[in-house]
Amino acid sequence: MFCFNKTQVSFTFIFSLIFSISLIAEDTELPKVKINQTKINIAQIKPEIVQIISKNQIQSGFKNLTHLLSHVAGIRINNSGGYGQNAIVLVRGSKSQHIQFFIDGIPITTGISNNVNIGKISLAGIEKIEIYRSYVPSQLQSGNLGAAINIITNKTGQNKTYIYSKTQLGSFSTFKQTGELLKNTKNHNFSLSTEFVSAKNNFKFHNDRGTPFNANDDSIDKKSNNGFSNFHLSGNLSLKNKKYTQSFSLKNNIGEQKIGGPQNTIITEAKNNFNEIDFNYSAKNNKNKTSLDWLAIIHLSHHKNIFSDPLAEVGFSKNHINNETNKADLQFFIKYNFSDSFFASSSTYYSKLNSKKKDSIQLENSYWKRDLLNSNLESSFSYNNTQIKLKAQWQYLNDKAYLINRENNELNSFDTHISFLYMPNEKSLLKLNVGKNTRAPNLFELFGDKGLTVGNKNLTTESSWYGEIYFQWQTKRNNWSISNNSSGYFKLIDNLITFQQISAGLSRPKNIDESQIFGGETQLQLSWKDLIEGNINYAYTYAINDSSLGFVNEKFIPGIPQHHINANISIKFKNLSLTYTTQLLTKEYLDELNLIEKNSRVLHDLLLIITYKNMTFEMEVKNIADKQYEDFINYPLPGRSYWFGLAINF
Repeated sequence: MFCFNKTQVSFTFIFSLIFSISLIAEDTELPKVKINQTKINIAQIKPEIVQIISKNQIQSGFKNLTHLLSHVAGIRINNSGGYGQNAIVLVRGSKSQHIQFFIDGIPITTGISNNVNIGKISLAGIEKIEIYRSYVPSQLQSGNLGAAINIITNKTGQNKTYIYSKTQLGSFSTFKQTGELLKNTKNHNFSLSTEFVSAKNNFKFHNDRGTPFNANDDSIDKKSNNGFSNFHLSGNLSLKNKKYTQSFSLKNNIGEQKIGGPQNTIITEAKNNFNEIDFNYSAKNNKNKTSLDWLAIIHLSHHKNIFSDPLAEVGFSKNHINNETNKADLQFFIKYNFSDSFFASSSTYYSKLNSKKKDSIQLENSYWKRDLLNSNLESSFSYNNTQIKLKAQWQYLNDKAYLINRENNELNSFDTHISFLYMPNEKSLLKLNVGKNTRAPNLFELFGDKGLTVGNKNLTTESSWYGEIYFQWQTKRNNWSISNNSSGYFKLIDNLITFQQISAGLSRPKNIDESQIFGGETQLQLSWKDLIEGNINYAYTYAINDSSLGFVNEKFIPGIPQHHINANISIKFKNLSLTYTTQLLTKEYLDELNLIEKNSRVLHDLLLIITYKNMTFEMEVKNIADKQYEDFINYPLPGRSYWFGLAINF
């Protein structure tokens, strides 16, 4: 069993309250209680701790999803180098396989592996982004130990007609063109979004040629075969009558990602060509006098990836891997409102996936299949400004993989989540969530990929108990507006699945018998006369491996920074805005034995925005100090870069 120190738990919750007086915040729009509202119906406030990134913040400056999430407290991004290159997300110490990504409530993970390369996700046509750190609403059907990130696309037009165009140029031969059209009438909403991006990512870096202790062979080189290009097109159509609202959406991504080796020590011309098509249909009843609400969603997708490496040959065959994945999702949500303060809801999610992988060198086909059924029951009631929400989740997973022989993995689990919400006045809010999650090993962890990852069929199901406390307050005095959010959390995990480096550069997943993660986050936003805005965030994460493995230094789980600070200040004068952003990451190990500690990093960015009528001009400098860092050994990140943008809206 766990040896969880009670002092550590107490510290976590006290920590969240002490730092309520700190200067913190971030580049996001936090959930707010309206200061000037005289009476608030607490039944309308959700117990989930959700953080919102608004459309204005998405469109400001040069960003992709990697850059956007890296400035959120408690979220760590590991990037392999440059725009569009592989990037994975860690939230509160949870690894990428524990985090679900959704677009409009539909999972975008394949089921083979939860790893999502957020570097190639387009921001065109996105209305907002929701970030859930522990307690996830039943509509998202996460079934994971970690967090959930839900990307909401444009559903309605702004005003009657809205046209937006933005052109951006930047360092490393980067070009980006974005366009949006939104049309809103009484009975229908239409949106069309497009984006084209091309980046060579040919930045300079210090190449030690694999001999870090020998400076004689070092040189300054340019990153090669590291480019990325993508064309994105998406459209949404919503039709409304007195009873129902129907929505149709279609999304297509076509692009190429070049895959360079570590530093430039390995000559490679490897690349991945992808073509992704997704179709969504949803229907819901309109709120009239009925107490019954329902929503049905159908999602169909076809994703094709072709990996090729002309320099890797076996006999007369070149390395060529063709992978096609077809996925169908069906979701149904029903909610009955007994009164303004009491409701019950149920949701069911079913997913069916088929994937075929053909390897030209190994002359062997791999067939993957996954069937997932996830059902939730949820109820909520409020009394005298308190809200208690009970959530019981029954989850059934059936994973099947076809390699040479048929392999199966099944999980049946019953998870419970309990929430408590207290609102003493219109300016403060307290939330408390506790619960239990389980996750079965995915197909990638069980059977590997016939590449650098070796599967482990002996993996067992992960399970986790978690708890979090959240406090929010805000006030407005004279010309000052102040808001603060603070939270403390813990996670006790049995059989945590992590990847361990083995011989010949291969990695293999294994279970850690016992581990614990706890920490806190605090965020504050200050503004004065809408002329000056200040934001500071601080996140503390303590992730410990409690297994019997002999450690050399400490027992930290690798890849999780202990301290994360992000701050920015904006000064606005008439049509001009100047924003300075800084970020600090400290205390992080790269290996399981805690032999290699990653150096602390400090990044500085500066953004100037000039607005004239319906035009916006932007100039931005990223990584002003021109520091070179690595998230993965021998995969350097870009140094200083310059970006220019011009946006026009009608």
